[in-house]
Amino acid sequence: MTIRITKYQLEGNMRSVRSYIIALVLILNTMVCQNAFASETNDVVSSDAVTEKELTGLKASKTRVTIIEGETASLMITATYKDKTTEDVTSKVTWTSSKKDVATVEKDTINAKKVGSTTLKATYASGGKKKTVSISVSVKQVDKDQQIKKLTEQVDELKKLSEELKEELDKAVDGTLIDDLKEQISEKEQEIERLKKQLENSSEQLSWETYNTKHMTINLASDIAKRYEYIPKEGEEILKTHEKYFGANSLGNNKITLWIHGTGGFWDLLNNGYYMHWLNAIKISTAAAEESSSAGDLRFSFAHEMAHAYQIHKWENLNSAAHSWLIEGQADYVAKKLLGFKQYNYEKAGKTRDLQFYIDDTNQRQSWGPTPWDEYDRLSDLNLNRDNYFAFEAMVFFLDQNYGGEKYNKLLERVNAGDNYDTAFLKVYGKSSETLMAEYKKYFKIDQLSMRSSKKLKQEYVPSSIEEFNLDGHLPH
Repeated sequence: MTIRITKYQLEGNMRSVRSYIIALVLILNTMVCQNAFASETNDVVSSDAVTEKELTGLKASKTRVTIIEGETASLMITATYKDKTTEDVTSKVTWTSSKKDVATVEKDTINAKKVGSTTLKATYASGGKKKTVSISVSVKQVDKDQQIKKLTEQVDELKKLSEELKEELDKAVDGTLIDDLKEQISEKEQEIERLKKQLENSSEQLSWETYNTKHMTINLASDIAKRYEYIPKEGEEILKTHEKYFGANSLGNNKITLWIHGTGGFWDLLNNGYYMHWLNAIKISTAAAEESSSAGDLRFSFAHEMAHAYQIHKWENLNSAAHSWLIEGQADYVAKKLLGFKQYNYEKAGKTRDLQFYIDDTNQRQSWGPTPWDEYDRLSDLNLNRDNYFAFEAMVFFLDQNYGGEKYNKLLERVNAGDNYDTAFLKVYGKSSETLMAEYKKYFKIDQLSMRSSKKLKQEYVPSSIEEFNLDGHLPH
């Protein structure tokens, strides 16, 4: 007689070796007694006890399955017997695949190996009857935009964690803790590099029309290349303003890679554009631009993101969310004021983006939420609301008009070198951050309506749409 122990479950921490030994002894003892009794009485086990139920049907939970390459899907196979009962026999069936290189099955899980189609067959027998059920499996190519989304989110999260660990390291004094933090930071940075490579590979696998210019390699998705071919045609002319404003050869020998594509992915939903400094590349979604800019004009997104490329090549240490208020305002100023590109149909650009426009918008605009002007005593306090791009751009306009545009670049140089904001303002402009904020408020005639407390403003403010929370669609750089 064969003894087969299928499961012997004990709960919690009571699953000990002693428990299993005791259980085994009891089972063996019982079997010995039963055998002895059977020998003495010469009983015969009834044939009904081992008779299999007659199989009448076999059904799969799905007969057609579509899976993304590299992913899995679950199936259940149910048997129906002559007595009308059913049973989950997924673990009992025998599986075959017409193309094992496309997909196979292990237990109840389909493993999609490569793009293609195959037919899976599950066979089961009972009571002298055998049945087979077929499942058509189609393995599709991975959605590269979704893959890019996932990888980018992972990179951003790891970068955030790495920055937090570095802040802890700066404060740490215990030797063991310092070593532990260094090890964690090293692990995070290695993982970031691994994900960067995956992200780069994912982008390369898309279908592109490629254009090479002096400063750029521009990749337009094949399906939208004809419509947006003005970007590679006009790109270098647009960059003349960047070269003049940021300084000739600010990019050095580094060519910026651009990926521009249309509908169907993550970037369409959340971003007009995004400068990925670790790849020295820019992603621009035409769908997002079409929703905001006139006739789907990508020139603003292009000019804004290219400004970020120039900024980070000149001032690498500004590449963090903490400094975004300094670089976002400048990028908008270059694209909207200097180059005259509209981000939204309702706004002014170029020469018409004058002092009166800034006065009106500084006092009236609530697009990014209320600005608590009465709580801002220093110009550096603008950093308290990192989504208020217009206030940042207005700051660049104010400093440009009153102190000369070249000084703002010197301000960024000082912050990049390690000066705190207030020290940098004092060194570059010869005035304290408090004095500059007072001048800023006076210059833009910030009225009493705008000076109400943030608490009251927040109580009264009701956004009209989700777009009001993030009109520009940027992720933190």
